[in-house]
Amino acid sequence: KKLTDVAIELEIPAKRALKLWSQFLKLERMEDCYEFYQTFQYQIPELLAISTFIRKNQVNITNISSILKDAKDVFHLQSYRSEIKNEIERLKQNKNNQQYSQNNLYYPLKPLPQFNWKYPYRNNYL
Repeated sequence: KKLTDVAIELEIPAKRALKLWSQFLKLERMEDCYEFYQTFQYQIPELLAISTFIRKNQVNITNISSILKDAKDVFHLQSYRSEIKNEIERLKQNKNNQQYSQNNLYYPLKPLPQFNWKYPYRNNYL
């Protein structure tokens, strides 16, 4: 039951109910579990998934700190890999842009056709 329900049923103050609850947890050696629940109550599904992974893969729990360190390293490596991929794409784009600029930068002018001044209209207009 909820603590408030217990206090009402037993007709005791809330502080007394809380003290009894705390003593009960100590007797049952559950005080750490309750503190854990209070801290991580919204992450319990994720923590249970980790627990399931540990059991299924028969991971020695004494190695958990090294496993978590490796997982952190893997995360950093994946992040670094992603940054490198983005940099490579940026450099490729730069290269393509520069090649395009170089190809379109200089067009040699075609020589102008030579005029043949022997055309009859030359005399008409000069």
